[in-house]
Amino acid sequence: MTLSFFSLVTSPAEIISTTETILGCATCFFYKQDERYIYLVTNWHVVTGRNPMAPNISNSGAIPTHLRLRLHKNVGDGKISLSQKLLCLFNINDQDGNSPKWLEHPKHRYNIDVVVLRIEKESSFMSNVFFRCISEYSHFEERYAESAMDDIIVIGYPWGLDGGDRVLPLFKRGSIASEPTIDYNGLPQFLIDCKTTKGMSGAPVICLHKGIWSPTEKESDAVVGTVEKFSGIYSGRWHAKEFGEHTKATDEITEIGIVWKKAVIEEIIQGGVFGTEICKL
Repeated sequence: MTLSFFSLVTSPAEIISTTETILGCATCFFYKQDERYIYLVTNWHVVTGRNPMAPNISNSGAIPTHLRLRLHKNVGDGKISLSQKLLCLFNINDQDGNSPKWLEHPKHRYNIDVVVLRIEKESSFMSNVFFRCISEYSHFEERYAESAMDDIIVIGYPWGLDGGDRVLPLFKRGSIASEPTIDYNGLPQFLIDCKTTKGMSGAPVICLHKGIWSPTEKESDAVVGTVEKFSGIYSGRWHAKEFGEHTKATDEITEIGIVWKKAVIEEIIQGGVFGTEICKL
């Protein structure tokens, strides 16, 4: 059986409180940048249950203390068991919300809706489960600069749904809606047009450019085909009320989604600080 590389980079995540109540579901994915850790990436609002634009307001009143991931079992020799799954519990905070375990952006903190959890490479977790790190995909073309109207794929778990075995993700297609070279609202993010849903927060976003492309902008170097690039992390959709009084609907969800640029992951890994305590929000 052959699986897409991208089917193995994500995990569905249940957000758990100290009373073991399930507060919601989301998407996480794995990233590698150095030899000491593997990094688990998701959104700040996933690990806090709070909107970065109104951080002092809790959606549920409960504080998330754990993420529960479901992954395929590693049966040795780099082989995967699709029939055997493991539930993996990650501690992300204490019951008061004042001991965050994640790293957030060194400059913008929770204004960038991305966090990273470090996993020791020598941990039992690493030897028991099977996954891929999206950063190790060998066919990404880093020289390609994304453009408005390029296709994108968001890989995650809409409404908590999966690809049939409770781990494999679903792939939702859309397009880049804003110029990705521009930092939307002055932060490293751009907009996409995609019918995403709850449960996809924290999903990786892949850009696809089909047709003719030249890495040097010379016609003699042009190639025909599909260029793939890891572009960033999906973190939710805009609500109509956030666009101002000119909208008639007061809380209508749009199909315009937010993607944080890939660079923020590396900035968090290199210089990130431990998460902001709930009492300081």
